[in-house]
Amino acid sequence: MMRFTYMFVAGLLAFNISEAQDLKGPKAKNYKPWKEQAKTTTLVVKTDEPSLKGPAYKNKKAWDSQANKVEITPQAGIKENITGPKAKNRKVWRKD
Repeated sequence: MMRFTYMFVAGLLAFNISEAQDLKGPKAKNYKPWKEQAKTTTLVVKTDEPSLKGPAYKNKKAWDSQANKVEITPQAGIKENITGPKAKNRKVWRKD
């Protein structure tokens, strides 16, 4: 009975994981994520938060704080195509 239960749960888990994927078959194999447009993300930053100390800080509620929404767009950096010895000796931390 336990073996059947474990096999049933494992099968159910495998089925859920396989159904959760949007792309299947050749579309998933040939998918090129770098050709997709970058999505903008929203970052929530807390500003002008009064500095609390002691019991007031311990008892403050996170949902009562004020926050401003700041939109950040991803940087689309264009990397030049370098080959040969320059590519081998390139310093990745330099911006030139």
